[in-house]
Amino acid sequence: EFVIFIRLLNALIMLGIVASLYLFLCWDYELEYYSDTKLRPARVYYIGALRPGGSFLGAIKNVTSFTIVSFTMEGLAFLLAGLIPLLSVHYGIEIPKPILRLTIAIWINAAPSALLVSAVTKYVLWENLRRTEHPRLAFFKKPIVLVQHNFNAIAVLVEVGLMGKLPCRLQDYALAPLLGAFYVMFTWCQAYSFADVQKYGPQFRYPFMDTTLGLKTTLAVIAIFSFFMVFFVVFATAETILTKYIGGGFLGSCVAVFLMSAVVCR
Repeated sequence: EFVIFIRLLNALIMLGIVASLYLFLCWDYELEYYSDTKLRPARVYYIGALRPGGSFLGAIKNVTSFTIVSFTMEGLAFLLAGLIPLLSVHYGIEIPKPILRLTIAIWINAAPSALLVSAVTKYVLWENLRRTEHPRLAFFKKPIVLVQHNFNAIAVLVEVGLMGKLPCRLQDYALAPLLGAFYVMFTWCQAYSFADVQKYGPQFRYPFMDTTLGLKTTLAVIAIFSFFMVFFVVFATAETILTKYIGGGFLGSCVAVFLMSAVVCR
């Protein structure tokens, strides 16, 4: 019952943050591209659905960064992983096998992505913004942003190290790049609705997704899929270590989870 409670609590926190961003976010910044782009950078405005000037359709843009998509997937995985034992064990409801497989598939994509997001934020984004004294660093210091970039990794490590140990097996590697493939296609499809297309033309949230860069974009996509595969292997290996090889009982597992979290979290 404690595992069910923690999973549902994680889901509530994660999905609650996503909902708050969708409804109340108010922020804007100018997109940045590489010097050889053919695009004209636009200023993008994020206005929550319940903010003045906001709309329920326009606010979808607020929750389409990879961090938030990954955060949403992780929250959904915890929600399903909490509801399934609650309904089956406590209420005797038989859960269809497709739902069980879907839960594992979501987890296999969301959990390694959580480590990827935290690691990239810590070692790439944060360091680059601090070195260049970029004004967006203030945004990354906001509490809700810190939660998105740290709690996601901590939650999955606590799950596999201390809780119910949702599986992430190396033999399921074929599922690892699904989220990345979906997000690449989604980003390209969103290019004509991300900003004022009449004034600026197509826009991309991330500069390496810029389709005017030719070979550089192709190499970026290959690198993205490679990173997903690498972090899938890292997470599956970490899960194996935490579940099979860490001694010292509960205390030893707590120390291991803390050390692994410190590696990827800011």
